[in-house]
Amino acid sequence: MQIFNTKTLRLSGCIFVSWLALNSAIAYSQIVDVGLLHYHKIPEVLVSVNSGEYELWGDGAKIIDLPYDAIISIRINRQTIEVKGLNSNLGYYHGVHLKSIKKLGTLKLRAVKNPPVSNLYDGEIMVSVGEDKLTIVNRVDIDNYVAGVVEKEIGPSANMEYYKIQAVMARTYALGNLNRHNSDGYQVCDEVHCQAYDGKSTRRRDIIIATAATAGIVLADKKGELILAAYHSNCGGETRDAAQAWKSSRDYLQPIKDTFCLDARSAKWEHTITREDWDNYVSQFISDDTYEVSKAMVCFYQGKRLTYYKSNGVEIPIKQIRRDWRLRSSFFDIEEYSDGTIIFSGRGYGHGVGLCQQGALKMTELGYGYREVLSFYFKDIRLVSHSDVD
Repeated sequence: MQIFNTKTLRLSGCIFVSWLALNSAIAYSQIVDVGLLHYHKIPEVLVSVNSGEYELWGDGAKIIDLPYDAIISIRINRQTIEVKGLNSNLGYYHGVHLKSIKKLGTLKLRAVKNPPVSNLYDGEIMVSVGEDKLTIVNRVDIDNYVAGVVEKEIGPSANMEYYKIQAVMARTYALGNLNRHNSDGYQVCDEVHCQAYDGKSTRRRDIIIATAATAGIVLADKKGELILAAYHSNCGGETRDAAQAWKSSRDYLQPIKDTFCLDARSAKWEHTITREDWDNYVSQFISDDTYEVSKAMVCFYQGKRLTYYKSNGVEIPIKQIRRDWRLRSSFFDIEEYSDGTIIFSGRGYGHGVGLCQQGALKMTELGYGYREVLSFYFKDIRLVSHSDVD
């Protein structure tokens, strides 16, 4: 697969970027159905044609043509969908579909309330009746979806090579989870349950270029299967074994030492509680009524990442301590000060498994390529075309 020269792309302008995206879609294309506003009860949306030309279909039959700037209202009406134009009622349907006549069409979707959002979406939009709400689906090319995910997850301030990293990971995750929402009528949702997605990438042209430059590339393990492309904000100097976080080990998700993230903003943190609060907490894990909770030593150190806090017969999963005290990571030490204050001195932010985002960003700033970075965080993986994955 051809990987385009980034410096050439930077000089080429918007027209070449559009050609590159189109050319990549021709070389490799897969459509993804993304459930929009998955966790919200949406009673009504306004949809307008932002670019291109569309047709409005209802229950399998064409209703009208929708030229540029056309606006329609779609709202739930008992067990049907009521569709209106600016000056006319277009009927009642069980499902409607805004079909693109031209591949590069874009739609603007505005939810009237709960929540009041307004986003642009490449591709097509389908709406049907769900459980007391509209089920809204964006049917979109995989790489337009990936670019939207990268923009939502990373924002506009990273560099080209780092965008390539996130594009490969977002694509790998998406293609490995296409059955996650089959029961809901689509493949993936637009929330962090799958990957955060607010539609079309518009804030940074480099995201589009990076996504197109890696079109079709995914991460595969030694067996040729898509990997679990896990990532987190900051590992605090050492990534975590997947088995410590999720009870299932993967050969490519092994702990590594990572010094690249140590100067980042999330590398260190502290959380303070009282000794009384700690004793009350520890007492929940003691089954022996004669045990004096004050005997449980407070001081606890992780030279390397551990799975359990252990002290004088008390054993607590570290990830549970993190969850119960809402700590930024499970990589922490515990100390007691003379005034009875207990300090969690922590490192990193997130579950710690897989790619450390702040470490990876630093690596790209130092000149490492996206392939080198991915191979650093994921052991014995291969970057391959999705068509070659089992």
